[in-house]
Amino acid sequence: MLRKSVFALLFISGLALAQTGPKISVSPLTYDMGDIKEGDVVTKVYTVKNEGSAVLNIRNVSVSCGCTVAKLKTNDLQPGESTELTVTFNSSGREGKQSKTVMILSNDLSSSSARVTFTANVLTNSLKNSNIPSSSDLLAKRVSLKSPKLAFNEKVHDFGKLNEGKVTRYTFNFTNTGGSTLDIGFVVTSGGGIATRLSSRKIEPGKNGTLKVEFDTSNLKGKVAKNIKIGSNDPDEPTQILIITADVVR
Repeated sequence: MLRKSVFALLFISGLALAQTGPKISVSPLTYDMGDIKEGDVVTKVYTVKNEGSAVLNIRNVSVSCGCTVAKLKTNDLQPGESTELTVTFNSSGREGKQSKTVMILSNDLSSSSARVTFTANVLTNSLKNSNIPSSSDLLAKRVSLKSPKLAFNEKVHDFGKLNEGKVTRYTFNFTNTGGSTLDIGFVVTSGGGIATRLSSRKIEPGKNGTLKVEFDTSNLKGKVAKNIKIGSNDPDEPTQILIITADVVR
């Protein structure tokens, strides 16, 4: 009987320990900006709250596109405390449906990262007006259709928990959905521990390509986020950003 009581006490203590610590909560996790005019700069304020029992430390905030800026009011939250995450989207040079991601890394042990997404439908003048388009509008549209377009299947990948010293790999897939040859000029990574390899720097219209990423976790600890910046001759998005995250344990 005594043995059972001791076991039950240890079990309850374990549950209590598992429930302690910081816990991040973001509201809303998704937001639709609706129809906006090309060139508009739109801002959305998200609420970040610590629903845990210890101090929440937000270590990094990353965005998936150079068109997006995310600013956090404060990085350290006491239990029950909230702060604001202001996300600003610049729609200049965009057209049609847009989906962007903001990744938030913290010391929340139950989740390696919190992901916020927002969408928008960017309307150009030709889409907003029912008038017959001018010859200059038609020419611009033809030029746009002939331009290369770099389209990734995804721009964010979370490796989850990784042991320190482990080397892991992931492949990002992309397509040239434009009408002329896509020329990738550069691939730049943030910090060490990341190696990349492109399948080809030149991708013909309608063809696919890959960007293989090798991530070395040596000498890393805790929540980690790395950015990979890709530059190309895509006139709409000359620079795109990929994000990889992981929770490195020792």
